[in-house]
Amino acid sequence: MKKARNKFISRKFLISLICISFLALFAFLISDGYFSLDRDITIHAADARSMIDQRMTSLLFEMNLFPQYTGNDLLFLSRLSSLKKVIVSGETEDLRVLEDDFLEFLKQSTAYYQLGYIDENGDEIVRVEFDDDIYRTIPKESLQNKKEIDYFAKTLNLNEGEIFISQLDLKMENGKSNNLGANKQIYVPIMKSAAPVFSENKTKKGVVFLSFYANYFLDDIRRFQRQGEEIFLIDKEGNYLAHPDRKKEFAFMFERDENFYNDYPEISKEILQDFNKRRFESDNLIFTFRYLYPTAGDFRIHKGSENFLGENPEEHYFWVLMSVTDKNEIDNMPNKLKKDYLYFLLFSGTVILIILVLVFILVFRISNIKVFKRRRK
Repeated sequence: MKKARNKFISRKFLISLICISFLALFAFLISDGYFSLDRDITIHAADARSMIDQRMTSLLFEMNLFPQYTGNDLLFLSRLSSLKKVIVSGETEDLRVLEDDFLEFLKQSTAYYQLGYIDENGDEIVRVEFDDDIYRTIPKESLQNKKEIDYFAKTLNLNEGEIFISQLDLKMENGKSNNLGANKQIYVPIMKSAAPVFSENKTKKGVVFLSFYANYFLDDIRRFQRQGEEIFLIDKEGNYLAHPDRKKEFAFMFERDENFYNDYPEISKEILQDFNKRRFESDNLIFTFRYLYPTAGDFRIHKGSENFLGENPEEHYFWVLMSVTDKNEIDNMPNKLKKDYLYFLLFSGTVILIILVLVFILVFRISNIKVFKRRRK
């Protein structure tokens, strides 16, 4: 009787030990997995936002390449020997050589629209252009005086090596914006850069200008879209300059109210023009933005300091490169991590339980074998 009781107690103890071991191991897995899951979710959230920042930086770098090349081309053109000869002599033969040089240069890139030289009095001396796949030299009788044009006076005030870049505008034909869309509005945005021209004795002798098709860098923005994210270029008033839906671009020029602030009332103009901010989050969206100042000479990024634009950067012409990301896209990965965590717990718990049951069975079989041997003796 005593032996049977001891045997029952030992078995009960063994079962309890197995149950406690299972619960302890499972509790360890739960706690370790939970902290690992929490860490992974935190890392993912930070990585997802960091990835958005990296994509914006990469896009800004790509956008900046074209204006940099344009600026270098313009400085090269302002120092052409054929241009220097026209400044000195004004002879017809020298003028034709300059026209040929300008045309040949224009043929090196389909990104350029117009190239010309304006003397110090504002008179156009040479203008060539690439339009509708045709290269042409503008005849003398069609050349104009640009003295009253804003960019001419601003460029003439620059020092050697400095460049003027205009605001973004639309290409015009017969006083109207050139629409390329058959059933929808697709316009041709252009920008103009200009540099002062100097004689051999460093006297200002006018400006050389280069107009270029802005789609060469705006297309970089349109191509950068991905699932759950939209990227725009807007001006300081929230008007779309580049948008995945081309019909929304330049709506303000046609008295339509399609703009960023109407589409995203979550973010106000005051938030967007806080120049120390780079991100704003609503309940459902993440807004990541960078400021660009094209008319400052290149597409430099404002970083919140006053070294570049002084105390009132909002007074300058600027653009905002904007990324709008759906938080659900970022939350999809944590949900997947949680699901994987539950599957891991279920699998691990099952494996541990099977191992403990096998141990339990093995122990009892060994115990029964010993009892059987004793009985036989």
